[in-house]
Amino acid sequence: AGVSPRTNLMRWSLYHASGSPGWAYMLWTVHLCALVAMVVGYRTRLATAFALVLRISRKNRNPLLLDSFDGNLATCVLFWALSLPIGAVWSVDAAREPRSHRTMHVLSAATVGLASQMWTLYLTAALCKTDPAWTSSMTALQRLLQMSHGSSSPMSSMLLNHGEWLLQLMTAATRPIEGILPVLLLL
Repeated sequence: AGVSPRTNLMRWSLYHASGSPGWAYMLWTVHLCALVAMVVGYRTRLATAFALVLRISRKNRNPLLLDSFDGNLATCVLFWALSLPIGAVWSVDAAREPRSHRTMHVLSAATVGLASQMWTLYLTAALCKTDPAWTSSMTALQRLLQMSHGSSSPMSSMLLNHGEWLLQLMTAATRPIEGILPVLLLL
């Protein structure tokens, strides 16, 4: 089952264990449970490991499912999160652990890696927006909604039909925000 036969794929994936839809649904359910556990902070490190393995499995099973930006960025963030105390505050794990054992300031390869990844992402995004649609006419988001398949959503239709000024404002704000965020990450 799936877009490409399991025998033709050379990448490791839990999805290769079975081609049945039931197996895929079970893996999706486990993945969803791992993500929910990460959000509420329940056994955060274990949940992050499960989410990372299942994310890599899904990407390796069908590389066409995710584009390189979405798939690679989320995978890298999950990788860095494995080494960070993301369940240290405002989580079920934090509520179960005595306050004296919590680490609030962390400087490690993971914090440097995650911060530099986010810094590079936002800075290059800001620097790449040199087209006049971003710099003078402020029509980039309007063009994006017109070209994308998402323009049929009610919000996209409303913005295209009645919110031209809002789209121009959001376009004008995008570059400064993307330029300022890397600086804020360094603070």
